[in-house]
Amino acid sequence: FFGAVRVYLEDRFPLLKFLPDFVLRSLDSPPILDFAASKAGSTRAAGHEAMTVSMLEGTAGPMAREFERMVKWVRAHVEPDAVFLSNAFLLGVAQAFKTYGTTPVACIAQDEHTWVDAGAPEMQSTIWQTIARQSVHADVLLSVSSWYASHMSRAMGSPSRGISVIPFGVDPARYAGSSGTTDHRLGFLSRLSHDTGIETLVHGYSILRSRNTSPELALSLCGGFTQDDTPRLEVSLAKARGCGRVHTAQGFGLAARTNFLSTLSVLSVPSPVRLALGTFIVEAFASGVPVVQPDEGGFSELVRATGGGVLYSPNTPEALADALQELIEDQHTREKHAKRGYEAVSEVYNNTAMASAAVEALAGA
Repeated sequence: FFGAVRVYLEDRFPLLKFLPDFVLRSLDSPPILDFAASKAGSTRAAGHEAMTVSMLEGTAGPMAREFERMVKWVRAHVEPDAVFLSNAFLLGVAQAFKTYGTTPVACIAQDEHTWVDAGAPEMQSTIWQTIARQSVHADVLLSVSSWYASHMSRAMGSPSRGISVIPFGVDPARYAGSSGTTDHRLGFLSRLSHDTGIETLVHGYSILRSRNTSPELALSLCGGFTQDDTPRLEVSLAKARGCGRVHTAQGFGLAARTNFLSTLSVLSVPSPVRLALGTFIVEAFASGVPVVQPDEGGFSELVRATGGGVLYSPNTPEALADALQELIEDQHTREKHAKRGYEAVSEVYNNTAMASAAVEALAGA
């Protein structure tokens, strides 16, 4: 449902919605979607503000037919006990389910601000107001950190119903512990982009290498990138290779990530954007790998709550290099943080605890 090509064209050319459904369905065919994906750069917010609002409006907006089709299919084939929406931009789905039945709906708010803030300034308040208005159709609003729950509430204009916080969790059984190799490796696990801090990490790594305090330190990278990222990424990789060893992992699926994490001594993703949490942090904890993160947003909350790493400020290459050097050269402290992070996942930040918290929140709505 909501094939990218079809939704995009219907948004740009509204008269297309009057074509027979079998014609429009052809736009959702795998060959067309694969072709579009192969030509894509970044997913850009700029220029798609109106489509964002259209998706939020659900059955009351221009995509009403798509929402109706989806809900009817789900109710006929799945009969869900509940519906969980992965972000607030899908609140139009909540409205559609409430229009056609009483299925309880939960919505997990996470990092919507990164999309809204990248859009046209004159549309940002409209999007937040639409999110706030549509949020009444969700039986419960959830967030993975207290920081983001507060941030989201302010952006929505402090809705009357609060946002419940449930710790994000992974399945610990899927992650192997770090190999503890003496060949120190500094890891980065995210999209290889300026927006996620890859350039800051490379600069910090080059500073460490120039100090010659960790001559065996290598840089390991795992993450995808788009055509938009390539020019700046090539410059960063050339800089990193000029001052030390660089390893680039193949793939970004779960198996690739777990294998990658098992080789690291420490992980750092110095994102210049404040994020709700950072899944990569919990995955690192599950692998027994400590983290070094900017003292900002959800990073601060998670690292302080667990003791699984080190926070630094400001988010500059120099401050990052200082924090990394201290942790890399002190094996005892590194192992202490790794143990605390692993214990936090075993006790709190795991999939079973997250599922229980989500069910409890929905039952109490």
